[in-house]
Amino acid sequence: MEHESVPLKYNIIARNYLLIKMNGQIDSEILENMKKLQMKDITLAKINKLMEEVEAEGLVTKLKKGENFFYELKKELKLSEKGEKYYEQTLYPLVEWPTQFWRSFYNIREINVTVDKDAPHHEFLNKILSRSATQGYGPCDFVFKNLIKYYEEIKKEQS
Repeated sequence: MEHESVPLKYNIIARNYLLIKMNGQIDSEILENMKKLQMKDITLAKINKLMEEVEAEGLVTKLKKGENFFYELKKELKLSEKGEKYYEQTLYPLVEWPTQFWRSFYNIREINVTVDKDAPHHEFLNKILSRSATQGYGPCDFVFKNLIKYYEEIKKEQS
């Protein structure tokens, strides 16, 4: 839901900040990372336009690398002492609890396994279970709905 309430350029930075900070990132890598949010209107051109705005704010530098643009962190994001204190006392507790709840409630990563080829419809089952690698309501909902369909089909075949 944050991509509906936070301006997209800041969402891009938030989701890619550490990778840009450590090694820099090319625009196509940023695009692939953002596609994981299942945004319909995200394109390479849009990523580059928004990153130009971020560059104008002095947070990143942009270099041309072949067909792509490469972004490196220019200025690390730091809170002021007053901002840090406010965050720790006021905002962090408001963010921490629901975040931990979300992560634990929708954490189905343990079922991200590869099913043996002897299992019925193993390709379909592997496709379903691969989505459990990502936490969150969407992947969790997808996995369980499709596991129900899988087991209903197996049950029907055995009857």
